Amino acid sequence: MARMIPSHGPRETESFGESSIYWILKKNLSDDFTVIHSLPWISSEVKKIDPKAAPTGEIDFLVIHPMLGLLTLEIKSGRYRIDHSTFVHIKSNEFIDPVQQARRNAHGLSKCLGVKPSLRLRIGYAFVFPDSHFGEAMINTAMVDCSIDPPQRIFIDRGQMPTLADRIKEIMCYWKIALNTPDLSPQKTKELMETLCHNYDGTPNWAQRVIHDNKLWLRLTEEQNQVVQTVCNRERMLVTGWPGTGKTLIGIEVARKLLLEGKRILFVTFNTQLATHIKSQLPKTKRCNVSTWHGLCSAAQTKLNTSNNASQNWLKTDCNTDLQNAISQGLMESYDILILDEAQALDIEWCKTLINWFESKPIACFCDETQVFSFEPRTTKLNELQALLGVISPFLLTIALRMPKAVTEHLINVMPPNHQLTSPREFEKDTITEIITETPLNKLFEIHAHLLEQGFDKHEIRVLLSSLQSYDLRRLLDSKGIRHENIAKFRGLEAPAVIIYGADHMTDSELFCAYSRATSLCISLFSLEPLIWKENSAFQKSVRSQKENKPIIELAQFNSLTTNIIPASTPTYSLNLLSIDLSWAPGWGAWMIEFDPENELAETWIDYLTLEHEWPVLFWYKDSRKRLYLSEPDNEQGPLSFTLALDLKYCYSCCTTTPFKGNIDAACIICTPPKKPHQNSPDEIILETISIYDGILSSTLSDSKKPSRSLEDLPFPLAAAGARLYASQHKKRNKILDMPLPSGKIIYRAALAFVQSRIATYEANRSLITSEVALQLYNRFKSLQTLDLKNWTSIVANALGTCKQKNFIKKITKGEYRIVEDADIPEKTVEPPF
Repeated sequence: MARMIPSHGPRETESFGESSIYWILKKNLSDDFTVIHSLPWISSEVKKIDPKAAPTGEIDFLVIHPMLGLLTLEIKSGRYRIDHSTFVHIKSNEFIDPVQQARRNAHGLSKCLGVKPSLRLRIGYAFVFPDSHFGEAMINTAMVDCSIDPPQRIFIDRGQMPTLADRIKEIMCYWKIALNTPDLSPQKTKELMETLCHNYDGTPNWAQRVIHDNKLWLRLTEEQNQVVQTVCNRERMLVTGWPGTGKTLIGIEVARKLLLEGKRILFVTFNTQLATHIKSQLPKTKRCNVSTWHGLCSAAQTKLNTSNNASQNWLKTDCNTDLQNAISQGLMESYDILILDEAQALDIEWCKTLINWFESKPIACFCDETQVFSFEPRTTKLNELQALLGVISPFLLTIALRMPKAVTEHLINVMPPNHQLTSPREFEKDTITEIITETPLNKLFEIHAHLLEQGFDKHEIRVLLSSLQSYDLRRLLDSKGIRHENIAKFRGLEAPAVIIYGADHMTDSELFCAYSRATSLCISLFSLEPLIWKENSAFQKSVRSQKENKPIIELAQFNSLTTNIIPASTPTYSLNLLSIDLSWAPGWGAWMIEFDPENELAETWIDYLTLEHEWPVLFWYKDSRKRLYLSEPDNEQGPLSFTLALDLKYCYSCCTTTPFKGNIDAACIICTPPKKPHQNSPDEIILETISIYDGILSSTLSDSKKPSRSLEDLPFPLAAAGARLYASQHKKRNKILDMPLPSGKIIYRAALAFVQSRIATYEANRSLITSEVALQLYNRFKSLQTLDLKNWTSIVANALGTCKQKNFIKKITKGEYRIVEDADIPEKTVEPPF
């Protein structure tokens, strides 16, 4: 896209052709082109070219390129005919000499610049006839160089307008060769621009752009005025359309026209601020009552001499009853027409009351279903309004003017409409910005300050917040003089600059409404952390998918994974085990395990470490994000909790990221002394013992036909894990091994694992007798012999009872069960793997 001067649009001119060409050049020339529109010059040297000419001139367009040089464009709008090489304007019959004019402008500018020896430049020229078509005719020998093959035309007519940018580059190449023009160095280009546009960087400040947008796009258009006439001429009218299509503006203009006719108008909307805005746009007269729904009902309540408008029942239903009673008793004012704006935000029962009230009178209703929020259950759909009003179809507005075109196109891409929607505004990329940040509040303050520096007034900037944002944030913004609004309360209103704070936690309907409130600039702030893993809305998905954001998202995802945070937070030393990824963190005084649900031994290793040793176990999953889980030693061989979650946060005492207990009084567990003192680190004997246990379990991983007898020497949590691992390699049934081990007593989890292994490997129709299974296990595994046999038998009975409830075994008699084959187990009883 070319750099245009002025950048916000063409200068005011009577030539429609120049305005069109401005936008074509901006869109179709690359960013290494600079185009100046309507450049005046003055030079007494022009007298040498044309003694009769004034020493001043104005170039329609000057095109500048560092390699192709300078080209002036002479634009001749309107239709022309050729009369003996003379151009005659068909409508005015005026004779013109564009060649002399172009030469005078090009040479005059060259002489003007040539005062500086460094700017003695050769300048080419070309002609554009946007409304005339000359075909292959030789219209003027000064416009076609026949000395080369093929001949080079330096004019562009209507037939070549679709390729205007390419033709200009072609003509500039011609002049570069014909004039033997050297390239423009960066220094010379800078000097040229400073001379032509002193202290002009090509970009107007935002204050100028807001004025331009307000004058051009926020006024009633001819198309909208036609809708106003249609509404005034119909008894019933339902108008719908996207934000920015002018529904409220049309409603206000309808009210103005009808007031001039002496009509009495009731103008109802849901939003207090919108009602205030509408009032400010209409004459102050008793014949026009602009009110919110609840304001109207409150007036009815006053006339009824009742009062209860603070209760929730009144706000939801009783308000409607009060208005109905006041209407039926003839207490309300009489009106000639009802104008209902943002009707979709009203309860359908409220709409029925208003429409019944104006049963025999004109009603103009404006509705936009795209602006209904999920927290508004009592709203009215477009088809319901259509039925209530008795209209065949709604009148659809399809031209969006209020929003910048870049905002409109973004909304179309994210939430495509079911009809064609157009925007006549020029696409300006910088009118919408979506920012991903780790410090959204600081970014908000930075952006607000920057916009003030760019020329915005405070009242032109509005920060839009979700209804869920805290009171403390709102109070902070107030203290800094930053104007802010709840999105729902700002529906139907607008601001030149909109900053959307907390976009990562908003719904699509909230974001759609928020984006569409901007008339010149929309900035949305997405907090990085909640955005990187979730796509709660189409807007958030759109932000994540943007090419420039993908590296940010990927890096943030990497940095937020627990497995990547821990190495940077504390040294860990791997025990190099084969059966489990176990490390020791001396700085944290804890065992460290990356938990793999696919590893049959992972849970029971945690059981063993928690049961047999005095240090806590910190474990996490491969996809854990800034989250750890804590299992602490318990002398009662008690519960293993998978629910004690810890958050990884920065600890200012430890000066690094550490685990925090996730409660209200969050505390770093590294700073908090353990409940019971323990030695600093496991000694060599403990580490060697763990290594031996790992070797026993690792040998079980080999495909031996019988489990290693060394399993008998393992602590019962690991022995149970070994038995379950053996079963997974020699199973005759699959489903029992898909049953997860529940959290709870470690001894019960071990018993269940032992029972599962037997159900998976026993021959068909073999019985399981509770006392026999318990005794076999008790006699075989030495670590179980520290328990009372009776208690152990009771625990095994509970484990068998659980398997019976899941239909993996069937009870024959008390304490005796028969194994059920996989094919006979109902699918619904199988729980997903842990």
